[in-house]
Amino acid sequence: MEKEMINTKVLGLSKAKNMLKVFDEEAPKKETWYWLTPQVQQFIGDIKEGTEVEFEVNEKQGKKTIVFLKKKGVTASKPIASTAKVETKTETGFKCKDCGATLKDNSYETCYKCSMARREKEEKSPENKDKQSSIRAQAIGNMVSRTLISLQGQFDLNNVGEYIDTLYAHYNRNISKLEK
Repeated sequence: MEKEMINTKVLGLSKAKNMLKVFDEEAPKKETWYWLTPQVQQFIGDIKEGTEVEFEVNEKQGKKTIVFLKKKGVTASKPIASTAKVETKTETGFKCKDCGATLKDNSYETCYKCSMARREKEEKSPENKDKQSSIRAQAIGNMVSRTLISLQGQFDLNNVGEYIDTLYAHYNRNISKLEK
């Protein structure tokens, strides 16, 4: 882990505002990209292309990250960002709609605990049992119809109702065994 202070000119900022491109005399293209810590990202808004800056770089496993940044020639009472103020927990702004717990991103509306509690409650509800029995009856009906299609021409059409009843009872019995 190596730290160094660098004085140079800003050449650009990434669209996500998480990387900074600066002039580098030693680099082949005369420019280098650096990652920005979340603390530095908060204060990067007024830095534009061509601004002279002074920053501290922390290099870890080949990844160069700016941990301290200030405009050159500007003296501020407090630094723009410092590694001493690094927080281990960041607030995302996404909350569970049931209990208010912090969520990682907005892909879910509820946290895991609330989601599991709701699922358990729904599984025990009478509406869910009616829904499951309807799905089961439809699946068995589908199996019976596919079986009749495959047996087409192999039985007497006058006895189709008996075949349907027999097949339905057979599939119902077998599915009941699987559910237990």
